[in-house]
Amino acid sequence: MVKQIKKFEKVELNEANPLCSFAETDELKINASFYKLEFDKAFIKYGSISNFESNNISFPYHYFTMQISEKDVNWETTDNRGKKKEYITGKYSISYTPPFTQSSERTDDYFEFVSILIEPDEMLLKGKRNSNNNLKYKKMNNISDPHLEGIFRLLLSEVRSGNENGRIFINHLIALLSIHFIKNYTADNVDIIENISGLTKDNINKLESYIEKNLSENISIDILADELRINKFDLIKRFKNATNLTPYQFVLQKKLEHSKNMLYNPKHTISEIAHILNFTDQSHFTKSFKKMYAQTPDKFRKEFVIA
Repeated sequence: MVKQIKKFEKVELNEANPLCSFAETDELKINASFYKLEFDKAFIKYGSISNFESNNISFPYHYFTMQISEKDVNWETTDNRGKKKEYITGKYSISYTPPFTQSSERTDDYFEFVSILIEPDEMLLKGKRNSNNNLKYKKMNNISDPHLEGIFRLLLSEVRSGNENGRIFINHLIALLSIHFIKNYTADNVDIIENISGLTKDNINKLESYIEKNLSENISIDILADELRINKFDLIKRFKNATNLTPYQFVLQKKLEHSKNMLYNPKHTISEIAHILNFTDQSHFTKSFKKMYAQTPDKFRKEFVIA
């Protein structure tokens, strides 16, 4: 049975510490403190959690959370069919749960975060969309998006300062979040990635640009994960979901594509090309090239390059 949380029950504030606790229920076990920042159509919370567990919880809000703790957090989630899945979140990773969507998640790790919950009508209004639009939203974990991260960093700064810039500033941030999210993460947008990988086209383009600029280097998964500030194991899974390739396969493909252009230039020997593109040796380059193009680099050069 799904338990829907209809409102936030807060306890009395301590004057020495302007933090309040989120009410515990049998289904929602939280050990945390949240900053009190309430608005007409949104609720922002900031704090930390240890040994968090939620079972069949549903909120009538768009629910965004950005992790701000330094260490990676191990999560276990259970879908509505009872299937469990594990994933890892890193600093600045963002999760999203649509309104009235069941959520069952747990972690034994310490977790620092800033969250914002936005009423559906408010998000549509600020997102410049007519409320009759039948937008489709998906639950997502580990969103890596520099635009959303920037908005959340401003929200975090504002929360820590006690909203020193006032209600209008927060409303503008909510509007920016809504516009960007509706534009990039709703199913009526033809550019949306049709999975819950959390990798946007900007993420893929960023990695592709980095790879193409560093083809002569040893491009490891750790380096690519650092580019998106996510865990390397999570990158492998999410990258495969978004491209049907592993990061290693994608890098290799880019190197081999570039090698064809180099083979057109007779001044480079095959051994030199293998070295320039950082293959282990000429044999590794030849085997990889043949596997992708069904012919050796030497045969390709003789067939397509005019001396």
